[in-house]
Amino acid sequence: ASTDIEVQYDNFFAKYDLSTGRYTLLILLKKSKDGLMPSELAQKVGVTQATISGLINSLEKAGLVARETHEKDGRSFVIKLTQQGGDLLKRIGPDWYPRIQKFWNQFNEKEKQLLNSFLERIIQNQDLLDIKPEK
Repeated sequence: ASTDIEVQYDNFFAKYDLSTGRYTLLILLKKSKDGLMPSELAQKVGVTQATISGLINSLEKAGLVARETHEKDGRSFVIKLTQQGGDLLKRIGPDWYPRIQKFWNQFNEKEKQLLNSFLERIIQNQDLLDIKPEK
């Protein structure tokens, strides 16, 4: 089911030349007026630095985000949403949010709470799989 939903998400965001991952970064940056460091983005999304770098580069190339020197550490930089990125999110919202609302309205509150508790347990216990990437 998760793969099917992911395909639906990807099909939707493709209309805006985005992937689900790129959209997620734009939303995180919208919520952070001061921007976020790449390492913070990677941690929030749960991906590697290499993956975040690729996402940031593609968003920067599209003019949706910009790198700015970190206020407190001139050697570092933060990623910020550009006006163009904000405008894109405003265009996506009226198309995206009613779909999400319609989807989740198919579940009552008890079902949503139950699903949330299952997902929390999955996240808490995922380390028990103990699968390491091959080197």
